[in-house]
Parts: sequence; structure tokens; C-alpha cells
Amino acid sequence: MSFEIDGETWVPETTAEHSEKWMNSINSILEENDVRDANGNIIKLSMNFANALYLFVLSGANRLSDNDKKLQQAINSFNVELCDDQQIENLLPIAAISRNPGSYSTLNLTCTAESTGSCYIPRGTKAPFGSVNFVVQNDTLISAGETQTVPTVCDTIGAVAVLQGEITAFDVQIPNLQSVTNYASSIPGNAAETTDSLRRRIIRGETVPYSLDGVKLALEELQGINHARVYFNFNVSTIYTLPGGIVLQPRTAYIVVNGDSEKLAETYARYMSAPTQNAPGASPTGTYTTVEVFVTASGAGAAVIPAGTTFHFDNKMFASDAELTVPAGETDSVQFTAAEVGAITIPSGYVTHFDQQIDNVASVSNAASVPGIPKTAYEQDYTTGSGQTIPIRYDKAGELAVFVRIVLEPGDNNDTDEIRNQLKRDLIESSASWVIGENITSLKTSAPFENCLYTDVSYTQVSLDGETWGNRIEIPANVVPHVSDSSIIIGGL
Repeated sequence: MSFEIDGETWVPETTAEHSEKWMNSINSILEENDVRDANGNIIKLSMNFANALYLFVLSGANRLSDNDKKLQQAINSFNVELCDDQQIENLLPIAAISRNPGSYSTLNLTCTAESTGSCYIPRGTKAPFGSVNFVVQNDTLISAGETQTVPTVCDTIGAVAVLQGEITAFDVQIPNLQSVTNYASSIPGNAAETTDSLRRRIIRGETVPYSLDGVKLALEELQGINHARVYFNFNVSTIYTLPGGIVLQPRTAYIVVNGDSEKLAETYARYMSAPTQNAPGASPTGTYTTVEVFVTASGAGAAVIPAGTTFHFDNKMFASDAELTVPAGETDSVQFTAAEVGAITIPSGYVTHFDQQIDNVASVSNAASVPGIPKTAYEQDYTTGSGQTIPIRYDKAGELAVFVRIVLEPGDNNDTDEIRNQLKRDLIESSASWVIGENITSLKTSAPFENCLYTDVSYTQVSLDGETWGNRIEIPANVVPHVSDSSIIIGGL
């Protein structure tokens, strides 16, 4: 960016350019005024360090060059593409946007108390992982011999991928704590928005908040909201159907968020006044996923599966509904129910062991799960300046497990445990950028391995059931796709 003076475009000049012009100007004046030396020759000053006057000119030229740089910086401050990072920060209030603060990775830890006494895990207890910690969010009391899932949140913003079984201890000794582990990988968070990203948003014109995209961005700027989607049916008399069969009423908005914030209603009402709805069939309470588990007893004796026996799948804990006794050499089944409401898809044959060691259990398997209904329907009240209360309805995005098959090129030492773990870690971290309603393709799942240096990835495929593979998955408008180490399958050609 620059300007014109007397028909010429001004550009900043270096010290050498300024000093050369300065010396040429002096020599021109000497020649025009016929200034001669003692020998009668017109004086012509040379540009070398033996010339004291040249050193004086060089010093002045350096100062002029510094002033040019400052002037250029001031000019660039009016250009979003060229201005410095601080100017972008200064422009945020003018552009009516703010930086997305990012979000924290989360991880469920399974903790078991000793049979001799109860175990108390205070809020704030840290489970170290590399240079970060996963922090217990609530005081937790576990009865003697019982097992409980303890939610934790990373103390550092951004995507942190923890694979199954990588955390086995807290940073302090907890009395009567028998064991702690993670039976599923972490759910990665998002990094804080960079200044370059803010610069691109301003350049693209994503600054006018009074629109669908504007309110979406405003919701995503709230602490605790990872992603948001706002849909609107512009029709005045006919319904509109979103992907996944979600029916949207005329002149009505539908808000879906991944996360939560107490300021959601206030933020929406600041930018839009359209009435809102929950998805038809959205549940304010939710139901539990169930799965039938088959247990085969060894020939050595009967296997007794106590009520409350647990297994984990994709960060979710399931417990048996009743005690089951399987005679020696026979197979029987018992129903397991998820510890929390929601739809959890477990393909048949994915459960192969329990969390507890049980005598005489020869093998464990399962039928496909019967998914529950997630608690998705929520509502917040917005009170206007006139005292009117307006309900703002929104849904929390459900989770949809995506199975990914990574196929490696054949080669020596191309398929070790270290390589498998790193492939899973890279894909999980990459999945932090997947948003609500985003269709997942093999191009997207292959992206983290485009410049992979530690192994050779041939291609990837995606699936919803871990059995039928393809290159594309259609995602409903109100769910967020995700992967975990239990849904990533790695193999060679």
C-alpha cells in the first residue's frame, strides 16, 4: 500500500538509496554554481568512508530510511493484509468480532477403590501426560471395591491425543485407590484462534454479526462452545428438512452447539429475533444404550459374572444389569447398559474383555448395540430490556462414532506398535477440526498423513459400522463425527 506525490508513487528507500541521492544532489549544486578546487577543477564529492562529508550524509540517510520504515508501517496499518499483528488486535472491536479462545481436551478416567476402604479423589487432582495434566473436575467418592468413571479436563488449550491405557496414575498418592486408567482415547479440544486466522476473517468480510453466519461465529466465540450451527427456514408456510431428517418449521431457527455456555440465549437474541425450536424427537432426558454380551465359560468350571461388571467402549462405560452364571463349557448372555444416556454404536464382536478379571471366562463377545437417545433438547430464557422473557431453544450436538481404516504400504518395520499409536494420535488430533454436520470422506481422514515421514500410508476408508467401508459418510445436521483409538483399524495391503 502506498500513495502518490506529484504523480509519482512513493516507496520507502534504503540508506544506500537516500545517501546516493543526497550526494548526487550536492554534486549537482556544486556543478551548477561552478565551485572549483585550487586546481581549477569542478569539485565532485566521492562516496567513500575517507570523505567526512559522506559519513555525515550516510548518517542522515540512515535516519531518513528509518523514518520511511515507520511511515510505511503507518500506511500499512490501514491495510488488513499488510498491517502488523497488534493492529489486527486493535481492529477487533471495530470489526465487532473477538478471538475464539479455543477449548480443552477431555478424558474419562476409570478409577477403582480398594476392597478394604472407600477412596476419595479431590477436585483438582492431576493426572500427568507428557507436559500437560488432566485435572479432575469434581470431588469424587468411590465406595470400597467399586469402580467409577472420573471426568477430567486438560489444563492446556488445544488438541491433546491420549490413547487407551496411557494414563495409569495421578500425580499424588490417593489412599485406597487400587487402579486408574483410561479405557478410551481423549476427546481433543481446539487451539485458540491465531492472529492470521483473525486477519483472514476480516479480509473475507466475516464481521457483520446480524446474519446466520454472524450469530454462528458469535456463539463459537463463547467460552465453552467448540462449534455451532444455526439453520433457518426462510419459507413462510412450508417446512424444510435438514440432513438427517430434521424438520424445520417455517420462519424458525434451529441452533446446534458442541459444548455449552450460560450466555447462549443472550448471544443469539443480540443478533437474531426469529423463534427457535428443538429437533423433532429431541429428548430432554435421553435413554440408555444397551448391548447383549455373550460369555463363554472354560471347561475348568462355571464363570460367574457379577451384577455391575463393566467394560468400556469409546470413552463410555457399560455395566451388567444382573448376575450371570455360565456353566463350564457353555455360552450365555447378559445385557449391559451404558452409564450415561445417549446413542452409542458398538458393532458386533467389538467387546472382547471386561474391566475386571473373572475366573473361568474363556471368551467374551457381543451383539450390535441398541443405541439410546441422547439428551439433546435444551432451553435458556432471554429477558429483554422491557422485562419480557423469551425462551431460546437449542440442541446439543450428538456424537457419531466414525470408523476409519488406515491401509499401509507393505514394507519392513512399517507396522509396529509405535507406528500404530502415532497414526492413531495424528488422526485423533486432526479430528478436533471436524464440525457439526460435516460429511466425512477418505480425503479428510487421509489428510494428516499426506506428508507422513515415519510410515507409508496407502489410503484410508470410512465406515459407520466397522464392517461396510467406503469413501464418504453422510452426517446428520445435528451430530458431530469423531474417532477414537477403538474405532481406528490399521492394516497393510
